[in-house]
Amino acid sequence: MKILVLADRNSWAQAATGMLRKMDSRLAVYSSYELPEEEYLAGTWAYVLYISSSVHPDFPNFTGTVRYRLQLRLSSCGPPTSEDMECKVSIHSELQLLIQKFYTDNIENGEHYTIDPCCG
Repeated sequence: MKILVLADRNSWAQAATGMLRKMDSRLAVYSSYELPEEEYLAGTWAYVLYISSSVHPDFPNFTGTVRYRLQLRLSSCGPPTSEDMECKVSIHSELQLLIQKFYTDNIENGEHYTIDPCCG
């Protein structure tokens, strides 16, 4: 199963791809930062995960073939430019929880939800 991770920040994309790869080595997980744009736009993906801190982000104009698009919204620490160490730890912890929920709901159980931590 192929999964593409798009994120506001490279560090978030790297963390998410690393977490998913550790959870299930059968998954082919890539971030948009690892692949040339032409390659990931031309790919066929089971999931495209978009990680953002924005309440109403513009989902990137993704023109590739995809079965499910999900937004994982990080709510910790406000703007994505914060470099505060406490904020980084909080964001990493929140990202871990979101990735685990995505994996459990969508890969293990086969249910397909859009994950929005603000609203349950």
